[in-house]
Amino acid sequence: MGASITTSIRMPASLKKELDWLANQEHKKKNQIILSALREYVKNHPSKDLKDEVINQCTRANEQDSIDSDWDELADDSWS
Repeated sequence: MGASITTSIRMPASLKKELDWLANQEHKKKNQIILSALREYVKNHPSKDLKDEVINQCTRANEQDSIDSDWDELADDSWS
């Protein structure tokens, strides 16, 4: 897993109770369950940098489409 850090979180007592129960039922450490949930969340919510890159690439592709469209208008298609 590589280097790790220690952190703390606050959660409602009811959620802690559910986490304790789930860890007991699945014979897993609470840390494993929390990490699994966090990984799933991060996977489904791309980072701002990734979102910015997607927007940048879409903008560039749109600009390229516009350039291609200009070339299409200028093209001599009398031979076809």
